[in-house]
Amino acid sequence: MIDLISLLRLSLKIGFPCYCFVAMDEDISMMIERVKWQPPLVPSSKLFPAGLHTRTQSDNLWMAILIRSLMRRVPVGLLFLIPGSDPNLSILPAEMLKKKKVMILLNLNSLRWSVNPAT
Repeated sequence: MIDLISLLRLSLKIGFPCYCFVAMDEDISMMIERVKWQPPLVPSSKLFPAGLHTRTQSDNLWMAILIRSLMRRVPVGLLFLIPGSDPNLSILPAEMLKKKKVMILLNLNSLRWSVNPAT
């Protein structure tokens, strides 16, 4: 449903800019994924010995979670590295494209001649 709202740009009618709505959609999706994992995690927690969490040191766990959360956002900051060009623009020079078309036609002609009409 959220994809449909994004596609139809209904978020603009509500008053949310598209970039805020996409970020909010990502956060909601992650939250839903965590909730979906809860049913199998609860029974599997019975497999660990009692008091296991008290023996591990988790003083810097908050820092690890903060770093992980920030690193998930890093690719968005690197979007400026993608060159802005016309997607319909050809990357190969025109001479190479002409040669490629000729080679394809030659291959097609050789395939036609090599086909056995008896089969």
